[in-house]
Amino acid sequence: MTKNVFLAILIIFMVSTAWADTVCDFDYDGDVDGTDLALYAADFNASGLALFANAFGKQTGNSHPLINPESDLTYLGAFLLPDEESNGTSWSYGGQGMTYFDEGDPAGSDDYPGSLFSISHPYQNHVSEFSIPEPVISADRDINDLNRAVTIQPFVDVTAGRQTGGLTGTTLGDIQYYPRQGAQTSDKLYWVMYEYYLPEPGENGHGWCELDFSDLQSLGVWRLGDFPFSATSKYLFEIPKTWADIYAPGKYLAGGRHRHVNSGSWGPALYAFGPWNDGNPPADGSSVDAVELLKYESSHMLRNYSSTDDWVDGCWLNTGIKSAVIFTGIKAFRTRTSGLEYYGEPCVDGCGYKGYHAEPYYGAILFYDPYLLAKVSKGTILSHEVQPYAVFNIEDYMFKQGCRRSILGGAAFDRDRGLIYVMEKGVEGFYAKKPIIHVFQLSNQGREPDLIPPSIPENIQVSSSTSEQVELSWNASSDNVHIAGYVVSRNGMPIATTREPLYIDDKINPGATCSYTVLAWDSRDNRSAHSEPLVITTPSGPDSRMPIITDIHFSGITENSTIISWNTDEPASTYIKYEITYSGNYTIIDDSTLTTVHQVSLGGLTGDRNYSCYIAATDASDNKKEYPGKGFRTSSSGMTGGFAPVLNPVGSKRISTGVELRFEISADDLDYGDSLVFGATGLPADAVFDPGTGQFTWTPEIDDTGSYCVIFSVNDSNRSDSEQVTIFVLD
Repeated sequence: MTKNVFLAILIIFMVSTAWADTVCDFDYDGDVDGTDLALYAADFNASGLALFANAFGKQTGNSHPLINPESDLTYLGAFLLPDEESNGTSWSYGGQGMTYFDEGDPAGSDDYPGSLFSISHPYQNHVSEFSIPEPVISADRDINDLNRAVTIQPFVDVTAGRQTGGLTGTTLGDIQYYPRQGAQTSDKLYWVMYEYYLPEPGENGHGWCELDFSDLQSLGVWRLGDFPFSATSKYLFEIPKTWADIYAPGKYLAGGRHRHVNSGSWGPALYAFGPWNDGNPPADGSSVDAVELLKYESSHMLRNYSSTDDWVDGCWLNTGIKSAVIFTGIKAFRTRTSGLEYYGEPCVDGCGYKGYHAEPYYGAILFYDPYLLAKVSKGTILSHEVQPYAVFNIEDYMFKQGCRRSILGGAAFDRDRGLIYVMEKGVEGFYAKKPIIHVFQLSNQGREPDLIPPSIPENIQVSSSTSEQVELSWNASSDNVHIAGYVVSRNGMPIATTREPLYIDDKINPGATCSYTVLAWDSRDNRSAHSEPLVITTPSGPDSRMPIITDIHFSGITENSTIISWNTDEPASTYIKYEITYSGNYTIIDDSTLTTVHQVSLGGLTGDRNYSCYIAATDASDNKKEYPGKGFRTSSSGMTGGFAPVLNPVGSKRISTGVELRFEISADDLDYGDSLVFGATGLPADAVFDPGTGQFTWTPEIDDTGSYCVIFSVNDSNRSDSEQVTIFVLD
């Protein structure tokens, strides 16, 4: 095939798949730009069609070109980091970032060639290089079963003293190897620093150094375009050239951060850049050209967002002609819009320190569609319109269980062998808490994505109980692919995850009445419905524990009044103080009557104001619990009060003809007892939408190729929320 014929096919392909199209509210002319054609022509060679298919994520004979984590990732096991202590630091509490180096450990003779670089204890944040031993699957998750890596280069500060540390100083976030580019004469190790607390938007944090730590030559710092430091400065990874040469020419590195303060991102952000294009090196303090691919706003957050989520590293995966962009980190089960997230000291089932809490937490990996990131780079959709197409729940692979606020760390990808390396933090040693590394093999299994939740747990029962502890068990759920475990709720509040069909609750009070439910979830984070509740009352006994406060909600909000209600697990007093937020003028209501059901009417309020309420409960043994603040807003004069429903973000979709597209719209409403009705306008012909369940299904036909703008909405009879969703149909 000649290049001219190939280019003609490209033009036909682009038109037929609506790649260059006018989408929704965007002013996009639909023309094929000559730069695109030149890039395709430059890339075209004997394997040009394969490269072309890989860049687009389009394939023949398989309707799903995306990597499906539940079937395309095979767990190979884990290994230990070296017993390395040098330059005043160690692996204790480390594992923040990681990169793979294909030419590392040349003397190695196993099936895992190359080496890894990662970051030490967070007080020093130095980098060491180490070998990759054979991973081991430990059925009992015993670290003594695991092989240990060997140090190749001891710890060194790759920033050469540029880190200032602390909450308001700069700290090394990640490193990334990349071969020499442009005028460079050697391969580089790129690094990025971040500031934890309040990063100023225009700060600089990027640099590079040599791979040989005996001749470091660390250079920097620079920033990514005019984009905010809080969105660009935590992780680094490689972008495949086949994608970048089309959508971000010459920009083969990806950087970003998940931190919403100071114009940051309410979910993982991502920017393509290539600092070698701006000098060798770029000028200190300069701005290097970058392209925004992903960034969320407070009005357009990551789906199921929690303020406690933390996405710390990523990789751009591909296997054959399937691809995905991933982010590793920690995910909270409670969400920001559910009303179950709270701020302050952790409650009885929480962990960590003062701040946001949304227990329980689990290790998760977000999967994104590179096709939609390409649409962002072309200006066809906005960077907040891309949501993960899958969440890989890897909680059952984790060695540590229980409540923890730091789970997954750095990630790296051996592209030639399809090996994914993921840090689990704080595993080895009671005091040392060194990370271990899990290994997954990426392959194309050719299976459809798993959209089926596990079966509902059944037969929940009490195996044993005391006045302060209850042991629960239930029949194991089944799943069509892989069960990841269970989530246990007490009195309507999710409190813990467990791998096995049993759980010991040792946080309850003597003489307390508790209602337990359990749901099952699988490796793609599909969740069953809750089980039938099991209500128990613990035996009486000496009581040294605080009451557990749950189910705080407001109802009947008007211009000058509202009702606030809550429950306690044991009889306790009713106490509330409230104020116009930040006024400092509190009204206190205190009733010493002991009860488990609490309801207070607040009157004499001012219209159209934010109010903050603080609840406390004291039991018969004088144990007192103060709950973090809750808020509401009174209505304006003549207006109906209450909270508006909040639609959980959907994000743009892409599907091939002849393949079913199915997803469910969901929403949260903090008004107690509101009925939600979903709606959709602009539905494609033959698409089906159920306004009661929010279920959307559509199998586009061959003549349906193009793009469609559908507006999904939710209404509680007083207020509504909506989102415009772009659906791309490829042939």
